[in-house]
Amino acid sequence: LPRRLPALMALLCVLPVACTYQDTHYQGADKSSSVTQIQKGQVDDRVYEHTTLSNGLRVLLISDTNADKAAASLDVHVGSSDDPLDRAGLAHFLEHMLFLGTEKYPDASEYQAFISENGGGLNAYTSAEHTNYFFDIDANQLAGGLDRFAQFFIAPLFDEFYVDREREAVHSEYHSKIKDDYRRGYDVYRHVMNPEHPYSKFSVGSLTTLADRPDDKVRDDLLDFYHKHYSADQMTLVVLGKESIDELKALVEPRFSPIPKRPVQEEPTFIPLFMPGSLPMEVVSNPVQDLRQMTMVFPLPSAKAYYQERPLSYLGSLLGHEGKGSLLSVLKNNGWAESLSAGSGEAGAGNATFNIIITLTDEGLRHRAQIRSLVFHALDVIRERGVEQWRYTEEQQLGAIAFQFRENGRAISTVRQLADQMHEYPIAEVISAPYTYKRFDAKLIHRFLDMLTPDNLYVSTVAPGLETDRVSRYYSTPFAVRSLSAQPVDIRDALKAQYQLPEKNIFIPENIELLAALPQTGEPPSLWSTNNNALELWTRQDLSFGVPKADVVLRVKLPEVSQDIRAVAMSHLLIALVNDSLNENSYPASLAGLSYSVSPNSRGFDVSVRGYHHKMGVLLNMLTQRLRTPVLSASRFDNIKTELLRDLQNSQKETPFRQLLGQLPVTLFAPYHSDRLVAKTLAQITFDDLQAYAKRWLEGSRIQGLFYGNIDQQLISQWERDVSRLLVPGEGQVAQSKVLKLPTLSSQPPLTRRLNVDHNDKAVALYVQGLTDSLEDQAKMVLIRQLLDTSFYNQLRTEQQLGYIVFLTNMRIKEVPGSAFVVQSPSTSLEAIQRSIMDFLNASQGTVPDDLKRFQDSAATQLLEKPQQLSAKARHFWRDILKGDPSFSYRRRLVDAIYQVSPDDLRAYYQRTLLDNKHLLWFVADNQVKTDSQPLFTETTPFYRYP
Repeated sequence: LPRRLPALMALLCVLPVACTYQDTHYQGADKSSSVTQIQKGQVDDRVYEHTTLSNGLRVLLISDTNADKAAASLDVHVGSSDDPLDRAGLAHFLEHMLFLGTEKYPDASEYQAFISENGGGLNAYTSAEHTNYFFDIDANQLAGGLDRFAQFFIAPLFDEFYVDREREAVHSEYHSKIKDDYRRGYDVYRHVMNPEHPYSKFSVGSLTTLADRPDDKVRDDLLDFYHKHYSADQMTLVVLGKESIDELKALVEPRFSPIPKRPVQEEPTFIPLFMPGSLPMEVVSNPVQDLRQMTMVFPLPSAKAYYQERPLSYLGSLLGHEGKGSLLSVLKNNGWAESLSAGSGEAGAGNATFNIIITLTDEGLRHRAQIRSLVFHALDVIRERGVEQWRYTEEQQLGAIAFQFRENGRAISTVRQLADQMHEYPIAEVISAPYTYKRFDAKLIHRFLDMLTPDNLYVSTVAPGLETDRVSRYYSTPFAVRSLSAQPVDIRDALKAQYQLPEKNIFIPENIELLAALPQTGEPPSLWSTNNNALELWTRQDLSFGVPKADVVLRVKLPEVSQDIRAVAMSHLLIALVNDSLNENSYPASLAGLSYSVSPNSRGFDVSVRGYHHKMGVLLNMLTQRLRTPVLSASRFDNIKTELLRDLQNSQKETPFRQLLGQLPVTLFAPYHSDRLVAKTLAQITFDDLQAYAKRWLEGSRIQGLFYGNIDQQLISQWERDVSRLLVPGEGQVAQSKVLKLPTLSSQPPLTRRLNVDHNDKAVALYVQGLTDSLEDQAKMVLIRQLLDTSFYNQLRTEQQLGYIVFLTNMRIKEVPGSAFVVQSPSTSLEAIQRSIMDFLNASQGTVPDDLKRFQDSAATQLLEKPQQLSAKARHFWRDILKGDPSFSYRRRLVDAIYQVSPDDLRAYYQRTLLDNKHLLWFVADNQVKTDSQPLFTETTPFYRYP
C-alpha cells in the first residue's frame, strides 16, 4: 500500500485471513430498481439510500447534514486470491499503481496532494478477495475528491516510470515485515495447506515475483489484470457527505457511471483448505519474538449463508468465555496458559475455519496435548448441555442492544466498512447484519460442532527452541511438520471437572433509558470536586448522542512511581496482577458493552471505564476495591511476571521505525524509562517485594478524573465515593515532568542517537523541536507539517524510492511542539537517508507560499473535526483536563493561532528550526551500530517543566 496515514500506524491487510467473497445471490437481489429500506439503529440520524448505476456499480449514499468530513470508499471484489500463479502480489501491486496518475490527473502526486491540502487522509488495502480504496476530506471539497478518485477506475496511466519504481516499494513493504511473526506464521501455513487453494499464494509481492521477463513485462500483466477484474459490476461504492441524497447522486452518477462494465467470469468452486488425508497434523515453528502460542484450526464449509443464525459465533462465545470455570480459567489455574480466544473466519473457495488461539506458558508448552484434550472435553460438554435457547437469547439481546445504540463512526471508517459489507450481506441488512442473532437453530449448531473433532484438526505451535527441519520460502521461518494422533490423550477427571459452562450474565443492562436532563449551562465539563487538591473531578451530563452510556476516565499520579524506576517496574507488575485477578468477574461486563482498562503511565496509572451506565457502578466499585487492596496470588506471580518480561523484551524486536519512535520519549521526556530498563529492574523483583509495595503504592496519590455522558448527580456522588477509595494520605510529592530543551550540546550539533536492531532494514527519524512551548510555536509547527507532508512522502518514497515506510508525523511532547521525519529502507545506507532528508529540507525552504489559507483551512478541518461518538467527545475534554486548560478551548485557540501565522513568520520559523542543527536530533537504527545508552538528561540540561 503506497498511502500514508498519520504516523503510518495502520497495519495493512495484505494477508488472506478471515476475508469474504461475494455472494452472487445477494448481488442479484440488490439490483432491484425499488428503494430498499436499510435497517439502522435508533440513534443513527444519517439518511441512507442504495442505488445501482447504469454500469452495474452498486452505490450506497449516506447523507449526514452535520458532517464536517466527507468520505468515500470503493471496494473491488478482487484480491490476492486472483493473482496469476506466476505473478504473486499482482493485485497488491495494482493497488499501489492506481494512486500514481490518471489520464485526467496525470501528476502522480495530484490525488494525495488534493486530499491532504483539504484536511483529509487516504489509504487502501488488498486482502484475499477485496481491494478497498478510501479517503476522507473537508466536507466542502467532496466533489473534487470524488472526481480524482473516480479516475482510478476509469483511466489510470500505469506509467512505465512508476511501474519500475513502485515495485521497489512493494518489495520494501515485503522486506519491512520480514521478521513479523504473524506473516512468518502464515508463510508456514501456505506450505502445508492445499497448494490448489488460492490462499496458498504469496500475497504481497517482491522484486522477483514482479520482475520483467523476456516477452512478459509486468506492466502488461497489470493492464491485463485490471481489464479482467476491475469491472463496475464487481464494485461497491459508499459515499458520505453533508449534502442531501439527491445532491450526492448528482455528484456520484456522472463521475462513476463511466467506469467500464467488463465481462468478468466468476467460477465459484469449492477447493478444500487441506488435502484429503493430511489432517490431523501439528506444525511447529520458531518465532522472532519470545512467543509461545498454540492455534487449533478446524477447517469447515463456509458459514456465510448462516449469517442470521451465527452458529460459529455462538460456539466462539462459549469456548472463548473468560469467566469463572471457563476454559481459560482452568488453563490459568493449572499454570498452562495466559490468554485464549476463539472464533471463526471465512477462508475462501467455499471454506471457513474455527480457530482457538492459546498463549502458552512454558509449562503449557510441555502440556499442549493435555490442553487439546481439555478443549475437546469442553466441546463434549457443549454438545451435551451447552446448546440452549436461553444462551442464544442472551447473545440475541446483547446484539440487539448494541445495534440499537450503535453510534456513528468516523466518516472514513464508516464508508470503508460498509463498502466491504455490501459484498457480504443483502443491502437492507448491510448495517444490522453483524449484530443479528435472528433464530436459534440447535441442529445447525450441532452440525458444526460435529466437525470440531480430533481428526479434523490443524495445530500450529510457535515457540523458541522447538526442533525444526525446514525453512519457509518467503519469510525464512524454521518449521517442522509432525504427525498428530486422532485420539486425544487421557486427562484427569479432576481437571475435566474444573470446566464449567458460563452462567447468566448479570451485567446485561436492564435500564437503557436516558436519565432526566440536568439544569446546566455551556458544553464543557464543570469542576465537581477538588477534595483538598488530591482529587480534581470534572463532570458533565451529555445526552446529545442519545445513548445510555457514560465514560469514567482517571489519571492517578503516584509519588514513588514518579521518582523511582523500581517502583515503576513494581507498578507495572502490580497492575498486571490486578487485571488478571479481575478478569473472571469483569469479562461478562465486557460482553455486555461495559469495558475497563488499567494501564501504567510514567508517573502512576490510568483507569477508564466506559459503556452502558446502568451497571457501571458495579464494575467501578469492583475495580477500585481491587486497586486499593490488591489480591495477590503467589501461584500467578511467576507467570504474570514472565509474561510481562516477555512483552517488554518483545517490544525491542519491533520493526525498526517503531523502535526509533519509541526512543523519542525515552530520550526527550522525564520521568520515562525504556522497556529495556524496566525489564532489567523487573527481573529482580520478588513476590515479597511486591506484597510490601502493594501496601504503600497509593500513598500520596493525586487523581484527575472525568465523569461524562448519561449521568446524574446521584451517580456522580456514588462514583466519586468509589474513586476516592484510591486516595491514600502520604508525604511524597509527585515529580514534575520534564521535556528536554534543544540544543543541549550546541558545540556539537546535530546530536545523533543510535539504536541497534535485529533487522536488515535501516531506519532514520529526524526530530525537529520548536523554539518554545507557546501556542504560537505549536501553530507554526502544525503548518510546517501541513506544508511538507505530501511533498516529503512523494519525494523520498515515490520518486527516490528510499523505502516503503516514509512519513512525517506530529511529535509534540507535553506542550513542546515537534515533528519527526521518518524513513525505513531495506537497501539505502543511514548516511544516504540522512542526506536525502536534509536535501529535501534545504530544497523545500522556498516553498512557503505567499498565501497560506489552503494550508490553514486544512489544519483547521482536521483539528476541529467533530467527534462522532460519546467516548470520542469525552476524550477531547479529557485531553484539555490533562493540559490544565479549564476553558476547554485548546483546539479552538490553536486554530486561531494558525490563522495568525503570516508567510514571513513561517519562513523565518522554517529557517530557525528545520535548517538549524541546534534544533535537530537524529535517531538512527541499524544492525551494525551500537546502542547509545548515555542519557542526554544531566543536572545542567535545560528543559521545560510541567505539573
